[in-house]
Amino acid sequence: MLARTSFRFRIFAAGILAIVATAAALTFAHAIQVREALLNQLAARAASDRPFLNATFAAPLAERDYATAAQIVRESVAAGSFAHLVLCDAQDRLVAAAGWTIERDGLPSVAEGKSGGRLSDGRLANGAVGARLLFEMPIEFADQRLGYLFFGFSAAAIDEAFAALLWRSLWVSLAAILAGGLLLGLAHRSTTRPLVELARASDALRRGDYRVRPSAPGDDEIAALAQSFSTMAAEIERRVAELGLARDQADAANRAKSQFLAMMSHEIRTPMNGVIGSASLLLETDLVPGQRKIAATIRDSADHLTRVLGDLLDFSKLEAGHLDLECRPFDPRALFESAAGGFAGAAAAKGLRFEAAADANLPAFVAGDEARVRQALINFLSNAIKFTARGTVRAALDVVSRGAGRAVLRFRVVDTGIGIAPAALPELFREFRQADATITRRYGGTGLGLAIAKRLIDRMGGTITVDSAPGEGSVFAFELDMPEVQEAPVAQAARKVEALAPGAGGRRARVLVAEDNETNRAVVLSMLDRLGVEYAVAEDGRQALEIAAREDFDLILMDLHMPELDGYGAAAAIRALPGARGKLPIVACTANAFADDVARCRSAGMDGHLAKPFRLRQLAEELRKHLPDFALVVPDLRPAPDVARAAVP
Repeated sequence: MLARTSFRFRIFAAGILAIVATAAALTFAHAIQVREALLNQLAARAASDRPFLNATFAAPLAERDYATAAQIVRESVAAGSFAHLVLCDAQDRLVAAAGWTIERDGLPSVAEGKSGGRLSDGRLANGAVGARLLFEMPIEFADQRLGYLFFGFSAAAIDEAFAALLWRSLWVSLAAILAGGLLLGLAHRSTTRPLVELARASDALRRGDYRVRPSAPGDDEIAALAQSFSTMAAEIERRVAELGLARDQADAANRAKSQFLAMMSHEIRTPMNGVIGSASLLLETDLVPGQRKIAATIRDSADHLTRVLGDLLDFSKLEAGHLDLECRPFDPRALFESAAGGFAGAAAAKGLRFEAAADANLPAFVAGDEARVRQALINFLSNAIKFTARGTVRAALDVVSRGAGRAVLRFRVVDTGIGIAPAALPELFREFRQADATITRRYGGTGLGLAIAKRLIDRMGGTITVDSAPGEGSVFAFELDMPEVQEAPVAQAARKVEALAPGAGGRRARVLVAEDNETNRAVVLSMLDRLGVEYAVAEDGRQALEIAAREDFDLILMDLHMPELDGYGAAAAIRALPGARGKLPIVACTANAFADDVARCRSAGMDGHLAKPFRLRQLAEELRKHLPDFALVVPDLRPAPDVARAAVP
């Protein structure tokens, strides 16, 4: 109950209780002192009366004039000099008594000193008739004891005086309590108000109002506390402002970095599209062996540069938390065999034995991001072949466990390469780091591949491990816990064709190409020629809008960065055209490869996104997706797998 009351009430209640307790204690102590003082006065009177009493009763007792003695007793009590007088002879026989009822109270006993509540030392006693103060004294003459006299005073007067004093003290205490309460209330108000203001200031500070400054007049401890709080709030406000400025600067730096990466992505991917596209088209022609080797070198070098650029972009998106993972059904065995098969030729070229084995107990389909799983596995395979000069590279896909609709799969790559020193292992998965500085000079690489692979595996809820020894080789592995699904991925036809088959009525597909870069335009047109597609060309967005408004097309390939009118504006304007021309499929064909760019394309009304650099097969797949009336079959340009299948120990 008390814990639920306010601090102000508890302080006030404690103060009032303290005042009441103090006043009560002082009042009672004072009353006791006064009562003791009155009793002491009576005791002093008794001591002074002893000689008179001895002289008064010695003669009657000596002469055995008991009548005179009785008369003196009665007159003394009647005069109010004493409240009680009991006279006894030397043999303890009663001579006379007044103010004392022998039948009720009994005869005071000299030997016991307690009959009727008598106390021989004169202290207050409670007898049958109430409070009395009794004294005893011997009656003597010429050193001869003649009898005993018991005399006393009534304590009622003392008690009445004590009660009156107590009531007066109580009224005075009550007045003191009221005055003290008033003063306490004023002091309490002046004390707790700054504390309440401090509490409110603390709450405001918690809610983010860093300008709050509590006030407490004076120079006491509470004022010092308020001043310290204000100083703290000012310091917090300053630091928050600095942090806000630093955050804004960091956000600006991140935006600048993103803009720079986007610009560099566009500026690098745009010419790379021309290089890769031209080399791919060149390799589709009849070349002499020397020419084919040169064209293949150009294409492979461009592919490597594209992968480096992709690593940089992936790392940037992972660092910013903008990399989204997909969850789609895929065949883990097909993924493993496809990824491993792509490295059989590279291993054979270095004279390495390449082995791969997949567990027979693999689930038919699991759900996850197939592209990112493939990316991590390819990174392991690429590193294994890069850092192995002789011996064997083995790839394995094992089932760790299956049950409750889930499967834990382990992808493992074992090599007999240069190995890694134990001291270098902690740095292995850090960005822009390699096990040894000489590795970069000898083997090249950005040091991002493993860092990206680890972040991807972590994002997918998996674990990645490495076991290596210098000169003996390495074992890289990652495990993923993925749900099993019954749904099969959409099968893709893989038949090589020479052209896009005509649609209904024998008409060939007609595409509008909006591209301002002459090299890229030439590459795209060559690919369309290769696919047997008719086309028209626009060198900027405004031309694309004018041509689309007056001519009929089946699809538009739209670059985004063009003069006069960019691809976003052109797409939005085309969507505003009346009839079927306003519903024409538009595919963004651009070097902008970020997720934000894809989303912006969608919001501008575009139907697809084709990131540069792209190959003939990718273009054909995008055309087939949006041109269902034309029997396009995607050319199979993937190398045939050449994998020696063997169990991996």
